[in-house]
Amino acid sequence: MAGSSPGGIDQRRILDLQRRADDLPTLDRDTSSAVILEGISALVAADTAVFYLTDSRLERCVAMIADDPGLQAAWQAGYDRWLGLVRAGGHPIVDHWVQTGDLGALRLSDVIGGGAFHRLPLYDEFLRHYRIERMLGTRIELSSWLWIDVMFHRSGSDFTRRDMTALDAVRPTVGRIAQRAELAPSVARGVALGLTPREAEVLAWLGHGETNAGIGGLLFIAPGTVKKHLDAIYAKLGVGGRIEAAVFLSPTTPSTLGAARQGLDRPALTTREREVLALVARGHANAVIAGHLGLTVGTVKTHLDHIYAKLEVGSRGRAVAAVSGG
Repeated sequence: MAGSSPGGIDQRRILDLQRRADDLPTLDRDTSSAVILEGISALVAADTAVFYLTDSRLERCVAMIADDPGLQAAWQAGYDRWLGLVRAGGHPIVDHWVQTGDLGALRLSDVIGGGAFHRLPLYDEFLRHYRIERMLGTRIELSSWLWIDVMFHRSGSDFTRRDMTALDAVRPTVGRIAQRAELAPSVARGVALGLTPREAEVLAWLGHGETNAGIGGLLFIAPGTVKKHLDAIYAKLGVGGRIEAAVFLSPTTPSTLGAARQGLDRPALTTREREVLALVARGHANAVIAGHLGLTVGTVKTHLDHIYAKLEVGSRGRAVAAVSGG
C-alpha cells in the first residue's frame, strides 16, 4: 500500500496527525491531548485510549485525558488511591518502564500473566469495572522532568505486534505535539518581549530548568548554538543570567520589553532573593525552591519575608507582579 511502511504501518496517518496539530493556531494541553488520542486511535484499534501527563517535580500526574468520560471521571475521583497503587508497584507496564528504562511500546501480556494481573489491587479497584483485560502502552519523555504515557485498553483479543510497531512509529510525532503544547504560553510571552521564535523556545526550556545540553537535544541544535541564543536573550532582556531571564516567563510579565526592564530594575533585591523569586514565578513551592538552591525551607521563608518587605506586598503572586511591572 502506498504510504505504508514494510511493517504495514500507514505513514499517512502519522503525517495527518502532525498536520492537524500544525494547522491549529494555538495548542494547549487539553487540545493537544485530544488531537493525539484521535490520531493514535486511527493507528491502533482499542476499546479506550488514555493520555497521561506527569510532572516529576510535582510528583504527580498533572493531566489525564480519556476517550471514555466515565473512565476519566473515575480516575479523577480516585486519583490519590490510583497513584498509591501505581507507586507501590501495582502497574506492571509502568513498573517495567521504571525498572528497565525501555519506554517503547509494551503489552501487558508481555510482563504479567492473566491470573497475576487479576490479583492486583489496581485491577480489583479500577480496571475490572471497565472490563480492561488487555493493555498496550508507551512512555514518551518530553524533558528531564516531564513525560507522557499513552495507554490502550481492550476487553477481548490481545494487541498485536503490528499494534506495537504502529505505536512506536508515532512516538516522535506525539512527543513533538505535546512539547509544543507545553511550551506555547512561554513561547508566546517570549515573542511578545521581542525575542525571535527560536530564542523564545530556548527561553521557555530554560524556564523549565533544562541545561544547555538538554535544550540542544530537545531542539536538535548544538549546545554552542544554545549559548549564542542565550547571550542574545540576555542582551535583549537586559539581564545577566538564567535566573533573571526566567522571571520574564511569569504569566504576569507585561507584554512590552521596556516595562519589563523597568519592573525588574525597580526593587533592591539581593541576588539570592532574585533567585528565590524567579523560582516562585515558575510556581514552585518552598520545599522545591529549597532543593533547587541548596537551602532549608526555613531559609527560603526568610528570603520571602525580606522580599515581601522590600516590595511592600503580602503574597507570592503580588511579589512576582511587582518585579514584572504588573
